[in-house]
Amino acid sequence: MYVTAVGVASAFNSSAASVLLRAHDFAVLRSVGMSERDLRRMPALECTRTAAWGLALGLAAALALGAWIGTQGGLTMRSLGLEVPWAHVVGAVALVALALLASCAHALRRLRAAPLIDALRTE
Repeated sequence: MYVTAVGVASAFNSSAASVLLRAHDFAVLRSVGMSERDLRRMPALECTRTAAWGLALGLAAALALGAWIGTQGGLTMRSLGLEVPWAHVVGAVALVALALLASCAHALRRLRAAPLIDALRTE
């Protein structure tokens, strides 16, 4: 349970920091006419892509490691009666999606709160 909380907090901070550290870049894009919709969409798509890759690689590694551990000693997954806990996999996907939405919303809210001129001055 604690490992999950640390992982979610780490992912939340990483995605929020990646958006906030580029406040100057987003201010430049806003000043040359990028719409508010496109400004929200760009970091959201970046966070989604990163989360999807992490989720796919993590699930693949977990399934491969589980199969490898299960086959040690000449046993097979079926002879042991092991199955993939799909309900837990779906729960993990939902947790990743929730953390993604929360971190993007938090970062974009802080980004919009900063005045455009102040964001342009910082570098």
